[in-house]
Amino acid sequence: MAETDTHPNQSADLRPEVEQIAREAAAQSPANLSTIANGNSGDTLPPDVTIIQDLPTMDAMNHELRVHQIELEVQNEELRRVQMELDTSRAKYFGLYDLAPVGYITVSEQGLILEANLTATNLFEVTRNMLIRQPILHFIVNEDRRIYFGQLEKLFDTHVPQTCELRMVRKHSPVFWAHMEITTEQSIDGAPVYHVVYFDITERKQAENAVTASEAKYRALVEATDTGYLILDEEGCVIDANAEYVRLAGHHALSDILGKSVIAWTANYEKQKNEAAVAQCRKDGFIRNAHIDYVDGRGRITPVEINATVIKNGELVQIISLVRDITAEKQAEDELAAEKQALEAANAELVKHRDHLEELVQARTQELVYARDKAESADRAKSAFLANMSHELHTPLHQIMGFGQLLALAVKDERASGLLVKLQSSSRQLLGLLDDILDYSKIDSGEIKIESVYFSLSTLLDQSEKEAREAATAKGLLLVREVDPGLPALMKGDQGRIGQILDNLLSNAVKFSEQGRITFGVRKVETPLKNKALRFEVEDQGIGITPELQTGLFELFNQGDNSLTRKYGGTGLGLALCKRLTALMGGEIGINSTPSEGSTFWFSIPLTIGEAPATDTVETGPVDWSQVAAAVDALDKLLANSDGHAKTLWKKSRHLVGAVLHDQLTEFEEAIQGYHFETALMLLREAVAAVPELSINEQTGVT
Repeated sequence: MAETDTHPNQSADLRPEVEQIAREAAAQSPANLSTIANGNSGDTLPPDVTIIQDLPTMDAMNHELRVHQIELEVQNEELRRVQMELDTSRAKYFGLYDLAPVGYITVSEQGLILEANLTATNLFEVTRNMLIRQPILHFIVNEDRRIYFGQLEKLFDTHVPQTCELRMVRKHSPVFWAHMEITTEQSIDGAPVYHVVYFDITERKQAENAVTASEAKYRALVEATDTGYLILDEEGCVIDANAEYVRLAGHHALSDILGKSVIAWTANYEKQKNEAAVAQCRKDGFIRNAHIDYVDGRGRITPVEINATVIKNGELVQIISLVRDITAEKQAEDELAAEKQALEAANAELVKHRDHLEELVQARTQELVYARDKAESADRAKSAFLANMSHELHTPLHQIMGFGQLLALAVKDERASGLLVKLQSSSRQLLGLLDDILDYSKIDSGEIKIESVYFSLSTLLDQSEKEAREAATAKGLLLVREVDPGLPALMKGDQGRIGQILDNLLSNAVKFSEQGRITFGVRKVETPLKNKALRFEVEDQGIGITPELQTGLFELFNQGDNSLTRKYGGTGLGLALCKRLTALMGGEIGINSTPSEGSTFWFSIPLTIGEAPATDTVETGPVDWSQVAAAVDALDKLLANSDGHAKTLWKKSRHLVGAVLHDQLTEFEEAIQGYHFETALMLLREAVAAVPELSINEQTGVT
């Protein structure tokens, strides 16, 4: 506007120059009005034209017109130049307006957006056309509109620009925080308009919120701790503290101690010490584990431990302290000191008692050594006596058994033969008992030796089965033998002791079974040390044993229940001997039993495996018809009774029975797998009838 005001003055200054230009133009004119006026030009004027005779006046008017014309042209050119400058200035202004880093919008009295710069449209993520004539409230979050209206009321009342912070809405992006400044002026028509300047402060708000959250978290942490937290200025006066420190200082509110020196609640006898601690902290930058006594208004002493660090930020110096109540620790220390003193006195007394006890122990030890030697001597004498007695009894017993066998051959009377059979049975039982007593005495005296020689597993099982089958048949029991077909033929160990354990278990199974089946066998198992071991099992369907009686079943002279001893007889020595023999061979023994359903006794022995597997012997050597006959006999009886165990026995003895079935093998296997036991029994008996080495009796089985 200042440049525009100088243009009239510039035109006035040009007037002398314009007049000079007009005179020069008049001098060069082809017609001279004065000549025309004198009639010397030869031209004839129209009759209605009157020649002005006052030529000087005409020249003056003509000159003046030319001057005005030129002056107007100069002014017009000046106006065009000024308009160009104004347009350039306006373009610069709107460029700065649009590219300003803040949003500018003009809002009408009704709240409609009248004008907006480019930054404003970018902040709202809309075009200028989409923004103009829209209510500004559309771009303010509902909950924050009251803030906007409040600023308008203040502006209306005070006419002073108002600022606020509120949340605004974009078209596509999330809500953003904006700093807003509102001013007002009257428009041309006199109505008020509002100029709103705003910019995005979301990042600042997020930072402020993070700081606020961090401060809240810090404050919550400080207030939650059971340690006093304290900030002092350089002079040792309180700037801030948590509730725990306020309590330690003997006050109720933080305001009670703000600005006060910590010396105010320090015990009189500790004030100098506390001042020295603060001075040391200022000098060294920290103090560690300083012990001070605080005192409250009622004179109550609270011992505390202080750790402090100096924080420097330019010229600002603060002391951060952690103050911990050590009342309990002090009490504990006092109690420990008293207990220590009492313990020292008690220890002195104990030393006296110890010396006396050592004398008594030494004397008692000598007595015990004498008693031990005497007991060991008596035990050796007992073992020697039992061994001698066993040997002395063996001789007449063997003679009785020999004479009994001779009498059995000579006597033809049926009643006498029966009595001789009972005599032989009782003699064998007595002989077994003597052997058990002799073995147990040898174990106690350490005289028994465990052998390690190669033996035939099949032979061992045959011997045990032969001895048990006679007793089982006499009681009407079915004796079944199940052997893992993959076991080797040769094993290395003590065949006699293994057979002794197996015989004992089979004898017990027959003794305590009144009906059903007794199954015994052997299979290979893994020991905890990954060594190979054989597991022998004897399963019966007898009376079973309760869990309470199983606990001490393998103890010496324990038969579980006195009623069992009265009914079935026995001394309770056999299982104890089995346990001792199993342990000597590095194995273990156990029982699984259910009352009224039967028992399974088992023992496992680690053995060295021979070279040739049992299956190879069957395939490459002659058939062992005794094993085949036993397997066929057991399978025949199970099939005849439609016993589901026939399927299990078939799987285990397939390599033996298969030698009899030949071409009927597939048909037999299908029948037994489908539980068609009658068909399987018919096929088995047909196959057995065709084998000369075997014959079958429907009453007694295969012979």
